[in-house]
Amino acid sequence: MAQIKSNDEFEDWLEGDYIFLKPGETRNPEFKTVAGEIVEERSKFTDKLQKKVLWYAVDVDRHNGKEKKFSISRSHAKSIYAVLKDGHKVLAISRIGSGPKDTKYTVKGLET
Repeated sequence: MAQIKSNDEFEDWLEGDYIFLKPGETRNPEFKTVAGEIVEERSKFTDKLQKKVLWYAVDVDRHNGKEKKFSISRSHAKSIYAVLKDGHKVLAISRIGSGPKDTKYTVKGLET
């Protein structure tokens, strides 16, 4: 069994193939493309299939450069897409709220 040496390594293992944001958390993913893919995924809240936007990104503060999936609902994807279209690849994405109705994201482009 592999020895986990840090909290970041453990969180990376817990997340698996995805970048997740916990309530109140800010992450800094570097996106590989401007446009994402439209996919169907099960909602964590309702267990129903819903369309989401999927990007591939690397969290510049974690994961040792490992590319992961970042998926988000259409309504939240609009703000990410707008900042990516402006030429930013690394974004600061913050999650506010914890439920399906009160979760909001703030998105800011970072200089690279």
